[in-house]
Amino acid sequence: MAVEFVALCFFGCCAMCLHFYAALAVGHSFPTHKMAWSVLWFFVFSFATQFLFGAAMVVLDETGLAEWMFRTVDAWVLTPMAQMHLAFGMMIVLCIVYGAIFYGVTVAFLKRRLNLE
Repeated sequence: MAVEFVALCFFGCCAMCLHFYAALAVGHSFPTHKMAWSVLWFFVFSFATQFLFGAAMVVLDETGLAEWMFRTVDAWVLTPMAQMHLAFGMMIVLCIVYGAIFYGVTVAFLKRRLNLE
């Protein structure tokens, strides 16, 4: 579990850096007030991700999908330790996807909208 925790911390920090860098890339594509736009876009991205993750949690709770994933299925029983490994694995994958989305935003804006003035 310690290795999974360190991996989660690493990928979480990388994803947060990409989140910050994407906001800078989008904000600096405007002709004036580049840093103000960057701060605004950081808050827009933060709000959007919090809204999407919150909505996903509500959907998982309402549909019972989360309970289904962790329940006993016939002869296949997940021990509490196996449930923790599964949860860490899912969070690591989610951090990687989160970072990949912001990496794509950053690359798109740096290739198409870079304004160095």
